Amino acid sequence: MKVVRNAVEAFGADYLQWRGLVRPLINACFRAAPSTEQMAKQSKNPRLVPWIMRIMMVRVGVFFAAFSGFLPSLFLFSLVALSAVGALVFFMLLQDFQAVAVSPIDHEVLGHRPVGPRTYLATRLAVTMAHEGIVAGLLMGPAVLVCGFRFGWLPAAGLVLATLLLVLSIVLALIAVYATLIEKVGRERLTRALTYMQLLLSCIYLIPLLLQERMIAAIEGMGEGGPEGWLLALPTTWFAGFVSLLSGGSAPGDWLAAAAAVASCGALGWFARDKLSLSSAQQLGSAQNTQTKRRSERSRSLRRAALPKRLNVATTLIRGQFRHDTQLRLGAFSMLPLFVIYFFLSLRAPGTVDPFIPGAATLPLVGIHFAILAAPVLYLEMLYASDSYQAGWVFFATPADRSRVAADARHCVTLFLFLPFLVMAAISLAWLFEAVWHGVAHALFLGCLGILAMQVSQYLAPRLPFTLPRKQRRTAAMLGQMACMGLLSGVLGPYTKFAYPRPAWAIGTFAVAALSVGVMERLLPRRLNRCLRWLESEG
Repeated sequence: MKVVRNAVEAFGADYLQWRGLVRPLINACFRAAPSTEQMAKQSKNPRLVPWIMRIMMVRVGVFFAAFSGFLPSLFLFSLVALSAVGALVFFMLLQDFQAVAVSPIDHEVLGHRPVGPRTYLATRLAVTMAHEGIVAGLLMGPAVLVCGFRFGWLPAAGLVLATLLLVLSIVLALIAVYATLIEKVGRERLTRALTYMQLLLSCIYLIPLLLQERMIAAIEGMGEGGPEGWLLALPTTWFAGFVSLLSGGSAPGDWLAAAAAVASCGALGWFARDKLSLSSAQQLGSAQNTQTKRRSERSRSLRRAALPKRLNVATTLIRGQFRHDTQLRLGAFSMLPLFVIYFFLSLRAPGTVDPFIPGAATLPLVGIHFAILAAPVLYLEMLYASDSYQAGWVFFATPADRSRVAADARHCVTLFLFLPFLVMAAISLAWLFEAVWHGVAHALFLGCLGILAMQVSQYLAPRLPFTLPRKQRRTAAMLGQMACMGLLSGVLGPYTKFAYPRPAWAIGTFAVAALSVGVMERLLPRRLNRCLRWLESEG
């Protein structure tokens, strides 16, 4: 502890205040993080990193260590390991960043106390680095062991130091960018933007999937090379060169990369120093309050969209929940990366996959079929659970037709979530089949089956939107539904390859699918009215 005290005091912070603030900030910040929110609701002490996440991180770290262990040089080994760990730490920090970095409420709690700016800066950095350091250690631990046994323990120690510097630079960069953007656009807008950014960045996993042959060839072509050429433009190359330099390297690229790593940490620390202070927290709080007030005034002036009158209630309810519920927004776009991955995998299949053409290979379409069939069921399932489920009493205290609200919620899912997804699927299938009407017809057939699956799901378990706590998710039922969707996805390929080239079978197939949707639409109102009439509130 004496070493820690000397380091804190050398930083210019008060050690007693720092020690008194670190633990409360850990409890306050990570209790609000999504990874520990459920644990906090169960009155348990939140951990920096839950055990389930620790096991997952170790497994991922073992995979990266096994992959990197076959690389020929220490520099390439360090480059691949640091790039993988840096990307994962960045994604995880981006997901929980609003809970662990800069909080506007800090000024309200600590503003009247004699807490210096250096003490507050050291406390916030310690809290954030504690979490990210554990995550990076779990990810990089297996790679460090492989490095120690293969290249020596001095390079392994350099890899540990480079990992800490890389995580510190990521934290400082995100702190500076996050605080600056909050001042400009407001906390709520930035939260929504980060949500969409996470979904966009989730597609980054397509890069190694599509370019794996070229990436392996490029890595093998590097041989024993060090940091040089275009590699010096990558930030992770700087820290990999730092490892090479600590292990005895003397190439000019090693010195240049190590200097860039140290300089980047210093520059980011200088830029972020003003973003982690109580005065900046006060400014962030004022910007948040102003943004919330403006948004509420603007929402009153918005005109209702030109929709059928019966959908106004469900549309208003879902729109309001979508605006404030991050998990609902993430779920609404969760099927998009899955469909994109399956689409690109289908592009790599040899020959044609068009079921309208005899002899086509339809096995690559299984993933696309599953994504389209499962999307409406998952979208409808998302509408039932909410953190604000106690507000569901409004359905039971007003003379609202509950069966109509439930049916309208399903119609809104079809119009606003599944229909755009289906249009994208039709365009993708037309490109994949190289025939527009083939892709559109197949997408329409899959769309009818998806709507039918959603109707069957609501028929078997009628519920009201946003009236159930998230912990009451029907995990077993959802697994059963997904298993049925997977089985149907595998059967559709051979069946459509048989039915589509035969006009009578094709017409009968489309007619049966459309007729089934119409029959379920007639049966559902009675079922919903009978089951929801005597339903009691969970709140």
